Amino acid sequence: GILYCSFSTSPFLHPSLMIRHGVMRERGIRYDESFVCSQDYRLAFDLMEAGRIGNIPQCLLYYRVSPGQVSEKHGAKQEEQSRIVRRKLIDRYYKRYAIPELDREVTLRTIWRNEWELQRILSLDTLAESEKREVAVAMNCIRRLLYYSLARYSSDSLWHFLRSGDYVKCPYKARRFFIILIKHILPDIVPKLV
Repeated sequence: GILYCSFSTSPFLHPSLMIRHGVMRERGIRYDESFVCSQDYRLAFDLMEAGRIGNIPQCLLYYRVSPGQVSEKHGAKQEEQSRIVRRKLIDRYYKRYAIPELDREVTLRTIWRNEWELQRILSLDTLAESEKREVAVAMNCIRRLLYYSLARYSSDSLWHFLRSGDYVKCPYKARRFFIILIKHILPDIVPKLV
């Protein structure tokens, strides 16, 4: 769904957004000028905080990619600002289930904590089975982002990744498996995501 998509990228194509002006005015939502290269991602985060959001199945936009667009001209800055939004989104999700915020530097301990917290949440009697399934999907999405974002890659983190079988629990299994494997050999090839 939209939440899982938003952990890694903006869940909307910005030019196709339709927003009730009253909601934006009521909640004080506006473009955050400090996120010059990722204003759309930051706006999506604020909209998710405000209430229900969704995508419609019809294609309403043809999107042209050009050398002059922000992602081409300011890709590094955009990635840095997107990382800040992702971290805020994950911390907000963690707060919902009384999980401490992400560590400043992602380590193997950060991944272990994600796994422990998931088991704690799944053991709660107060949650419906459908919510437990949603939490499991969200926490697994977050854990994959944490693998991509380790401060240091080691044989321990590689062993943990292979033993956990996390790469089997997601779409594009082979692609994700190879990306994380490559990150252990050449950590700077794929940018950190959180």
